Amino acid sequence: MEPNLFAIFPLLSCSLDDLAPTVDPAVEDPPSPFIAPSPRMTWTTSPSPGPDSDTVSDLADSNGVVTGVLDGWARTTAYGRTTVEDVDEEEDCGTTKPYVSEEDGVFDYSREDEYHLNMDSLSEEMEEEMERLIADFSAEIDEEDMDMLRAYNLKLVDNLSDATFAHLPQAFPKHHIASLKVTRKRVEHLAQFQPQAFDSCINSCLCYVGPNAELQSCRFCGEPRFNPSGKPRKRFNYVPLVPRLSALYQSPETIEKMAYRHRHQSQDGVFEDVFDGEIYKRLQETKVTVGDIEQDHVFFQDETDIALGFATDGFAPFKTRKQTCWPILVYNYNLPPDIRFHHEHLICVGVIPGPKKPKDMDSFLWPFVFELLELALGIKTFHKVYDRFFSLRAYPILGGGDMPAVSMMLLMKGHNGIYPCRMCKIRGILKPGVPPDHPQSYDPSNLPLRSHEEFIQDGSYAQSAPNATQSEQRARASGVKGVPLLSLLPSLFFPMSFPFDFMHLLYENTIKNLVSFWCRTYKDLDHNDEPYSINNTVWSAIGEATAAAGKTTPASYGPSVPNLTEDGVKLTADMYSFWFQYLGPVFLRKVFANRTVYQHFVELVKLINKCLQFTITTDNLNQIWEDFIHWVKEYERIYYKFETDRLSACPVTIHALLHIADGILLLGPVWVYWAFPMERFCGRLARFIRSHRFPFSNLDNQVLAHAQMTQIKNRYNLHDMLSLTRKAGRTVNWEYQIPDLSYSKYVLVSPRRANPTIPDSLLTKIAAALVTRFSPINAVTSEDLIPIRTMKQLLSTFTIESWGRLRRLEGGDTMLASELVNLDSDDRRDATFVRYEPLVDERGRSHHAPTQLRLKLQFGRLTHVFLLKVPPTPALNINQPTFIALAVIEECEKPVQHSSGLDIYFYSKMKSAEVVDITTVKALVGRVCWGNQWAIFDCNGALIQALFAEDEDSDI
Repeated sequence: MEPNLFAIFPLLSCSLDDLAPTVDPAVEDPPSPFIAPSPRMTWTTSPSPGPDSDTVSDLADSNGVVTGVLDGWARTTAYGRTTVEDVDEEEDCGTTKPYVSEEDGVFDYSREDEYHLNMDSLSEEMEEEMERLIADFSAEIDEEDMDMLRAYNLKLVDNLSDATFAHLPQAFPKHHIASLKVTRKRVEHLAQFQPQAFDSCINSCLCYVGPNAELQSCRFCGEPRFNPSGKPRKRFNYVPLVPRLSALYQSPETIEKMAYRHRHQSQDGVFEDVFDGEIYKRLQETKVTVGDIEQDHVFFQDETDIALGFATDGFAPFKTRKQTCWPILVYNYNLPPDIRFHHEHLICVGVIPGPKKPKDMDSFLWPFVFELLELALGIKTFHKVYDRFFSLRAYPILGGGDMPAVSMMLLMKGHNGIYPCRMCKIRGILKPGVPPDHPQSYDPSNLPLRSHEEFIQDGSYAQSAPNATQSEQRARASGVKGVPLLSLLPSLFFPMSFPFDFMHLLYENTIKNLVSFWCRTYKDLDHNDEPYSINNTVWSAIGEATAAAGKTTPASYGPSVPNLTEDGVKLTADMYSFWFQYLGPVFLRKVFANRTVYQHFVELVKLINKCLQFTITTDNLNQIWEDFIHWVKEYERIYYKFETDRLSACPVTIHALLHIADGILLLGPVWVYWAFPMERFCGRLARFIRSHRFPFSNLDNQVLAHAQMTQIKNRYNLHDMLSLTRKAGRTVNWEYQIPDLSYSKYVLVSPRRANPTIPDSLLTKIAAALVTRFSPINAVTSEDLIPIRTMKQLLSTFTIESWGRLRRLEGGDTMLASELVNLDSDDRRDATFVRYEPLVDERGRSHHAPTQLRLKLQFGRLTHVFLLKVPPTPALNINQPTFIALAVIEECEKPVQHSSGLDIYFYSKMKSAEVVDITTVKALVGRVCWGNQWAIFDCNGALIQALFAEDEDSDI
């Protein structure tokens, strides 16, 4: 067995018998060695290191300022410290020289570029007119261009091969579809930007920019930069950010969407988006400082200012290989939450090529930081709607990724360091010993939190060491190896702007580890006779039931979860999330020897659901904070048991749960910054790879092509014209939008049958439903009601259609009618069970009591959808043609909610069908059979999940 030299865990892992032998855990709760920061976090320093200077109102040369800031940072790094020569070198940056020599009046041609720049500023009216012409250029894109763009957009969206694209001109001879080479040239011309190529190490250790620019070989692996012919061996292609942000203000449609941030109104004590977090609010009161120059504007003072987030993560292009690459993804928080994470709105500025992870992450971030510093100062941009120039500014307010990725960006030792947490300075323990000077425990409500000032000081101290050995010692003493390049960005606070990712923390680590405990496979611990262990027979049954649940769960709920007990099965974060939230509470109810284990599990489920609410109040946040502290303490008691030989039960991911509340306080709900958009982006990238020999070049080409196409849509306002998805409110020949406002949120979808044969028993129920609909609401006796026989006679005059699908608009579900749609297909997932909420009379059993209606929550199987076209019928007080849409639903008998209050209901039998209006049908529900009961779970109920709407419509 290899020595586990870096198996460092938070202090919770230590044994209280060793550290505090006088405390008896059986009598009194020992203090938790986990540290939970209070959500009442504060910081005491400016986000930008360095002294302030006099305010300047105008920055004439932003490029020069940004270059100076970056060069200053490079001289202080461990591999680019300031030397005597650097200090002695004089730079006359503060004086200006005339364009014309005073002696002879001759024009100074060496300063010709500067002269023209100043002349350009005097001709702003001409420049604005030119921008207007460019902005109106969409009217001059002819039909040939549109045919070419439509074909190329189809290739990108559906990932068509080059060979398939070459067949399109023959398949559609009436359209002007050029060759792929010509098309790409035209797209490049219309997009008006190209990637910037930077030399990089053949092993992806570093990028040859900044302090690495003059290196001829990699300072990590020693590989030469150039091949024998003098060409770079590998390049990192950076796709510029500035032109893509500028293009957002060339499209009136996009401009309207970009106004979301400016229009967002925060409410005190309510967290609904990143703009409700403390960091954004603090920035709104802070002047922008770049380097040591304070600007005359504050963060986000203009409606056109853009709030950005960014993230990176490593992914393997091929499952059978260990090569990894690292996309750098930018999120546009100015867009509304329901669309900001759509693929077309994600901005990829480059993919760090493999085969290995970078060792100098700052070098690959160099061009990105350069542009962000320029954007902090302002970029002159034309506004299509206002018809004038404005100063475009954009500020990143958060960074994301899993623990290794964020550690690389922050220059930290990471989760295997002595100080493994980036948010606080708890000290880890090297398995299996406990250092004698180690603290006994930490107060979960009063952690030794890192501040921005302390973080920068620790980094400066480490990188200013006289040699590498001392630098490493200093880094180990704090967990920070140096001052990250990202610290130059004035809108970021370290480490507060880099919250723990909820997806990796919960779904990829905590939940996965709990499952390993239950099935007795977690590391090398002894799980025999533990109250959390599940015997193999029961666990196999759970695995089989999990796989079977895919058939009875709608596809809109996510991917089917395979049998998680089989060898080699890998579950995605989506699968773990679904299993833990809906299937686990059903399967695990009575399988643990000690019910405390199940209650502890359910407590985490409820905590996850609290974090996933779209609206979180201060009271909710305080409850989340307290509940996580309680959950972690119980975790200690159940799984760690305060035994030194069980140290491995306490990875830093358990401790990090205690920082979730801080992330919400500072940056809003967890869905704002979690890694699901990045994971889906990486999954999409993997599908685009067609060359196994040159996968990273293939990825670069795909990223560039998508960026250029999005740029064209924005610059020329072609979103609608190039869209391949069906427009909202627009139906096709297999759909029918009922021409009645009361049904505006519903669409009937094929198959359709006119004048269907309806059994008499069902016809009687339809008639009874219509009697209730058209009888007086204050009817007391049967004489006040329309007779059933009369209503059945009237039904014979109606035109009746039967439809197989009912689709709820505005992001709703498509529900299937079981009697009309074939459900026998092997790959068909059940989408017939629904949640519906009819109005019922609470006093219906009392014949003489006045009617008192209320909504009742019910579940059942949708069997039929009928559309009744009613002609003028005086007996029903109908004076013009009317539409009535009815749903026939077999009701689940007496569903009982989960005892803990989760949106899970249990039933054993079905009742006979009832007829209700389709407006009472609210959502699809999933089911799973366990024992002699069925459990219903509803992802649209009180425990709401964050939306992950994709760009394309999903099929049932």
